[in-house]
Amino acid sequence: MAAADLPLCSELLLDQELDSSACDDGSQLEKQLSASQRRDYSLCRRKSFAAFVASRRDRGPEGGGTSWCCCGQTFREHPAVHKHVARTHDAEIKHLTRATYKCFLSRPEEEPETRQGKAEAVDISAWIPDTSHISEEQLQKYWSTSHSLI
Repeated sequence: MAAADLPLCSELLLDQELDSSACDDGSQLEKQLSASQRRDYSLCRRKSFAAFVASRRDRGPEGGGTSWCCCGQTFREHPAVHKHVARTHDAEIKHLTRATYKCFLSRPEEEPETRQGKAEAVDISAWIPDTSHISEEQLQKYWSTSHSLI
């Protein structure tokens, strides 16, 4: 699953009501994971946190400053809302992270060939300088002198 797919999972999960009493400590789960799984879980945690903060962004009049509304408070600075969410909504973030991680695991892993096949074809001739005005003889001379110096 691509990292770009994670916000979608997080946004879908944000719509659900979270029961913070049902949220147990996510660090226990994280300790049981392999290094690559911990990396994926950490990515899910960051994406879940970012999606949670983004869901609190105030959609005020255009041209106005950015603010976030959460728990009846308005935050005008990014660090302030991050601090509030980290301290106050930790259980919800852990719940979101676990749900996002489960979503991440439920997606089939793409085969390397599939990922490479999806890569956009690039015309490398755009990177090569135009040498049509230089004769073949001059190119060979340049090539032989530049390689003899190495």
